[in-house]
Amino acid sequence: KLRTMFIAIVLFVVCFVLMGLILELQSRYFFGVTGVSMFELTGLFAVAWLAGYLTPGAPGGLGIRETMMVLLLSPIVGSGVAVGLGVTLRVTTTLGDGIAFLVGLFLRFRLDRVKRMGD
Repeated sequence: KLRTMFIAIVLFVVCFVLMGLILELQSRYFFGVTGVSMFELTGLFAVAWLAGYLTPGAPGGLGIRETMMVLLLSPIVGSGVAVGLGVTLRVTTTLGDGIAFLVGLFLRFRLDRVKRMGD
């Protein structure tokens, strides 16, 4: 449906912008790099994510996204910072996935408990 497609596109754009913001914050506060545009980082992240998504044989683009980020970011921030951003972003997204899982698990148990109390 057209509405579902529009919602999915908006959610992907929001996700990519958030990842660009995270990259900007990490580059500034972890590596002392300033003057890099969040929008540029967002676009480069989107290209790296797409490469990881489309590469066959790589589960979830594992390693492909980081490799592309290093290739795309090296001319802008230097190779050392680009590698560091690839690693810190992978750690950040893994922690984010774990936190989201724990929140979902907590909410599930909480809702189950409320349901049992209502029965």
